[in-house]
Amino acid sequence: MKKLIFSSALLLLLSTSIEVNASPIEVIGKHEFQGPTIYTDGLTLDRDPETSLYEVIKDTIKEGGISPSNPIYLIIGKGIVDNEEAFNKFIKYLNKTPIKDVILIVDPNVENKIIKIGTYFLVTGSLTSFSAKGFENVQSIGDDFLGGNRLTSFSAKGFENVQSIGRGFLRGNALITFSAQGFENLKAIGEFFLSDNRLTSFSAQGFKSLEEMGSQFLSGNELTSFSAKGFENLKSIGFNFLASNPLTSFSAEGFENVEIIDDSFLIFNRLTSFSAQGFENVERIGRGFLYGNKNLTTIDLRGFTKVRSIGLEFLKECKVTEVIVANEAQKKVFEYYVKLHNPKAKFIIK
Repeated sequence: MKKLIFSSALLLLLSTSIEVNASPIEVIGKHEFQGPTIYTDGLTLDRDPETSLYEVIKDTIKEGGISPSNPIYLIIGKGIVDNEEAFNKFIKYLNKTPIKDVILIVDPNVENKIIKIGTYFLVTGSLTSFSAKGFENVQSIGDDFLGGNRLTSFSAKGFENVQSIGRGFLRGNALITFSAQGFENLKAIGEFFLSDNRLTSFSAQGFKSLEEMGSQFLSGNELTSFSAKGFENLKSIGFNFLASNPLTSFSAEGFENVEIIDDSFLIFNRLTSFSAQGFENVERIGRGFLYGNKNLTTIDLRGFTKVRSIGLEFLKECKVTEVIVANEAQKKVFEYYVKLHNPKAKFIIK
């Protein structure tokens, strides 16, 4: 079995010898990893061939036959996590290296003082996997965190103390599934969260503290169904929330505290029916709410008990024939906006 050859300086930094495709090896504490492992202690950000992190990564990729099933494990040790300035410098450096299929982990045996991750953290690369282990003290993450990579899976375990995330979080990857477990203290998310992935499955369970979100939260994915369970504290929804998915099923149960829905909430999906149950506290609906759901024929608006403001193009390019409302007062609120583009729609009071 071929062994990777590292410089003598690096060998002193590894807690064990490294073999490609070997059985799992113990690197630090109780953490076991399979594949080439680099421990950053003693390495520098310069070009010295003996100690340069750049050269070590490059040589490891060249000699290790790196692949998603055999990634590099890059263990961030003391010296990198001593302060935020050093950490952010380290991240900028990594963005310029030919890293691929790297799992980045903070050494749990090192006191971790990093509480904030800056902008462009590992953005626009070719990462296919990522672990948040060791980031337990991080409280905020800047823009474009991990955006534009090739991630097919992501776990938030390790980010339990994160309270805010900037725009572009995980945007433009190849994620198929996503679970919010691990984000229990997250209160605010910026624009483009998870947009332009390949999601077919999404769970909001874990977003129990989330109050604010930016636009295009889940736009441009491949979701056919959606449940809002897990969003119980959310107050407002940004525009294009679920735009351009092939949704055929939607449940708002979990949106009980939402008061404002911005424009184009469910634009260009494939819904045949819609129920507002779960939207009992919504007061304002932006324009284009269900625009472009060309097979939509039945809508139940009884859950919109507090709505007083509705944007134009509410049901444009739909084929609504049946509208269920709770009473005459609710019919008066919605009638103009429904019949503007669906003149044959009939109201049924239940």
